[in-house]
Amino acid sequence: MAKVYLVGTGPGDPTLLTLRGRNLLARADVLVFDRLVPQALLVAVPDTCQCISVGKKGYAGHVTQDEINAILVEQGRRADVRTVVRLKGGDPFVFGRGGEEAAVLARAGVSFEVVPAVTAATAAAAYAGIPVTERGIASQLTLVTGNEDPLKDDAAVSWEMLARDPGTLCLYMSVRRLPQIAERLLAGGMSERMPVAVVERAACGRQRVVCGVLGGIVEQVERERVQAPALVIIGRVVKRAGELSWFEDLPLFGHTVMVTRAKAQAPAFVSALTRRGAEVVCCPVLEMHQVADAVCDEALMHLGSYDWVVLTSARAVGFFFERLFSLGMDARALASVRVATIGTATAAALRAGGVSSDLVPPSYHSRALAEALLDTGLSAGARVLCPRARIASDVLPSVLRAAGVRCDVVTLYETVVPACNAAMETGIAALKEGDVDAVTFTSPSSVRNLVELLDGDTSALTGVDLFSIGPVTTQELQCNGLVASAEAEVHTVPGLVEALERYYGEAGQAHVV
Repeated sequence: MAKVYLVGTGPGDPTLLTLRGRNLLARADVLVFDRLVPQALLVAVPDTCQCISVGKKGYAGHVTQDEINAILVEQGRRADVRTVVRLKGGDPFVFGRGGEEAAVLARAGVSFEVVPAVTAATAAAAYAGIPVTERGIASQLTLVTGNEDPLKDDAAVSWEMLARDPGTLCLYMSVRRLPQIAERLLAGGMSERMPVAVVERAACGRQRVVCGVLGGIVEQVERERVQAPALVIIGRVVKRAGELSWFEDLPLFGHTVMVTRAKAQAPAFVSALTRRGAEVVCCPVLEMHQVADAVCDEALMHLGSYDWVVLTSARAVGFFFERLFSLGMDARALASVRVATIGTATAAALRAGGVSSDLVPPSYHSRALAEALLDTGLSAGARVLCPRARIASDVLPSVLRAAGVRCDVVTLYETVVPACNAAMETGIAALKEGDVDAVTFTSPSSVRNLVELLDGDTSALTGVDLFSIGPVTTQELQCNGLVASAEAEVHTVPGLVEALERYYGEAGQAHVV
């Protein structure tokens, strides 16, 4: 029988997921997730994971809690799976209805475990620059739900008592009922000058903090059109918001960036963008598969007959070694041949396999690599092996062949559009709904595949900033009638991140590690 894990994601920043939660996602057989889960976490599950969306939104048209409970029990009773992850925004046991779900599972005899998370109240305050407790200002923190009508006679929350609370109040799910809540607190004696902050989309790249006072916050929230999810913080500590704010100073804050890389390659890119304040949407438009190719195998078994082996990506390095191992060979097969790599990331992948690159060109693109090879004295009649993807640029072999070099191109792997998955579905939906500011492309195939997923209709990319990792990718954008807003100066993922920073004009404002 399966085990159900009630896992909290914390607030909007996907990097705040606990290590325990990330480990469970990596081995999930079934994922049951709601709308408030950071979308970028959907790439963390295995390709074989069954993803079930129970996207609760507001009070209309969502899956009911009873239906969610039934799904958890059904999945937890399956004999063919071991790990069912119920991924929840926030902390499961802090106004997350995790207690209700755990109770249902317990009554049904389904094994479960609770994985706590960074609580939204403290995280929202921290990302808004508000210390919920501070010596001499607030020595008490109260978490309150604003989900029930505060004007009803049998209200479970004593607003009059809270009005006299000298500490900090954090109100969950309270935007809809904020007028009634403010009325009860004022009636209970709380000063109309009491500072209030409303944090919308906490810890996301589009976080918004509206600060005011209790007597005017309702009109201010209505004027600013604040929407859920939002958390309300009431107390003198709110005065710290402007003084201690830091999140909004990050260079990519306020921008939603789509990452189109393969699932296995996305996490590091997502982390780099998130650390710079971006809200990240993942849409893995490609996946890579090793190709069994007799011509490739024949070439690998005669590596000693070549002067150079050229590897043009980190993934090519991985597939190269996998193919060597499948043929009963290892790094020793490269003892008599020199190896060139297209960039530092590719060279690092090669080094991880126990081999140092003999040549890395100053610019990380195919023409620069071909020219660097020729500059080593490579002459007519020399032999170069280029194991790579089935579809790739012909620039490198063309330049070498024009110089009389024999360049054998063999197929190691192929790049294809993956089967539909939760991350892809939600990513495409976000793009079509206009919720994406920027799309990043790290290869020509990422351009081709996204256009294919859009059925050739690139109108969803109109008005969206497009960022290219290098000239070949930029050319592919042009072939599809698209224009790159910026191209990475250094043709690597870190270089692409720098391109976004330069483009949005805030590079260097914050030190990011």
